[in-house]
Amino acid sequence: QALLDPPKFALSLETIMTMHSPPQPLQALVFDCDGTLVNSMSYFFIGWKALCDKHSLTFPESQFYSLAGLPVHDMAKIVFEQSGQGKSEDESEEAFRARINDFLHEKHEFIKIMRSRGEYPTEIKTVTDIARRNKALGSRVGENGRVPMAVASSGDRKHVIADLEHHGLLKELFDVEENLFNLEREADAGVALKKLQAEAAESDLNGNPNTSRDTFLIVTRECVERGKPEPDLFLEACRRLGVDPRYCRGFEDADLGVESLRRAGFAEENIVDVRKLEGYPK
Repeated sequence: QALLDPPKFALSLETIMTMHSPPQPLQALVFDCDGTLVNSMSYFFIGWKALCDKHSLTFPESQFYSLAGLPVHDMAKIVFEQSGQGKSEDESEEAFRARINDFLHEKHEFIKIMRSRGEYPTEIKTVTDIARRNKALGSRVGENGRVPMAVASSGDRKHVIADLEHHGLLKELFDVEENLFNLEREADAGVALKKLQAEAAESDLNGNPNTSRDTFLIVTRECVERGKPEPDLFLEACRRLGVDPRYCRGFEDADLGVESLRRAGFAEENIVDVRKLEGYPK
């Protein structure tokens, strides 16, 4: 509960690295992306504001941040309804969804233009340095306490992967070779993990872009049925790592994301609200 209370002091990097995971050793680190690894919240609000102004939709910036972690379709539905543009009595659900999808497509095109100009959200090194410290513990997973890492994001898969690739984080920190195959001892790859290795190795063959080998450890809203605050994203990330969420550390920047970690079974002392880190969001 303390991690949700207003902070009396900021959490330092040393504090995060020395937090304990009872009663077993820490098994993995799982990170949200938007607002956690990259400072994309204010970046994406630019698109929301431009399109909401164009379509006479009401969406205050404070509400945008309060809904962080919610799937974008659900967020857009709330915006339409509170702006008096929700589903009308003579409109089918399919037609209403189509209106929302048209709006989201327009928003994606807006972001695409921003990216074509070289405009990307900045890296939050306060958080990514934690991941780097973990990787630096050993040359292989399992050495000197180094644990595997994954991403669990409610964001659009293309945007999440593009942002991670832009900063080199996909290869540096969440590479499937480093996190699933590069183990201290071959014995560490038990039966369950060997099945995951096979799933990752074969994922390019099934034609599903949500499970490609290079991005196997990047779990986004397209990979699960329910977004945050439901636990599906974090549970799927843990499944792909072959770990027990009770003994993993999760990093989030949003109240809905913190609730998602709780529902996934992460121990309270292993839920890190990155908004309380020293230096955040730089």
